[in-house]
Amino acid sequence: MAAFQSARFTNADGLNIAYRVWGEGAHTLICVHGLYRNGHDFDFLAAALAGRMRVVTVDMMGRGDSDFSADVSRYNAEFYARDVLALADLLALPQFDLLGTSMGGMVGMLLGMTAPQRLRRLIMNDVGPEISLKVLRELGQRSIDAPVDFARFEDALAYYRLSLREWGGLSEEQIVHVARHSVRHTVRQDGERWVFHYDPRLIDGFRWPDGDVDLWQGYRTIRCPVLVIHGMRSTVLPQAVADKLRREPNTTVLDVADAGHAPGLMSSDQIEAVADFLAD
Repeated sequence: MAAFQSARFTNADGLNIAYRVWGEGAHTLICVHGLYRNGHDFDFLAAALAGRMRVVTVDMMGRGDSDFSADVSRYNAEFYARDVLALADLLALPQFDLLGTSMGGMVGMLLGMTAPQRLRRLIMNDVGPEISLKVLRELGQRSIDAPVDFARFEDALAYYRLSLREWGGLSEEQIVHVARHSVRHTVRQDGERWVFHYDPRLIDGFRWPDGDVDLWQGYRTIRCPVLVIHGMRSTVLPQAVADKLRREPNTTVLDVADAGHAPGLMSSDQIEAVADFLAD
């Protein structure tokens, strides 16, 4: 795997935000992960693209190597978008590309609506401007139903073998890589445990909408070209919404037949589709 440089910056709340820089190029792609995930989800993608562009993968606050927030109200798209812009400013990027999975795609949409001059291209991985409240609540319930911790890493790996089926066909190396960066080892009074590598209070900061999410009006103000990657077994981005997106003049939809929510972006065909979309 290609080498990367790890760094941190301090956000407006005084929290340390971790990020990694891969490669060099005329354009920079910033990758933003999903709700319970971290920037290492993009390691295989970033390594493959590093010879063609600069790729920056970030752990949003409350995840991975970034600080947890004492104020759970900070765990929402508004503040994540703020931190992405702060990172882009730190890297002296007047304009950049953004790839966001699920929550990260929502952050990308928000930036496309509120800071359209900053985005050159936007990739949204299995999320769109329309999401049912029922599906959002099902996603939230997953965090409630998830194990608190694991006695051994092998137990965590078994858990991810099941959950990562939604990502499509991953290799053994990829599954182990994701699992290793999804949990961390800790020693407590009751012994050694493996816990999830995110703040367990993340869901407490989520602002539940009153009904189904409908951002079509705002989405249609986005100026830059958009690629939507659609897991064809996804409930978050169902076929009907993907088909509506196909009719938008600035939007291309890529279907991934073997994935639900969300495609892993680790297969060669998905990586090449991302590269082709970002090419001049």
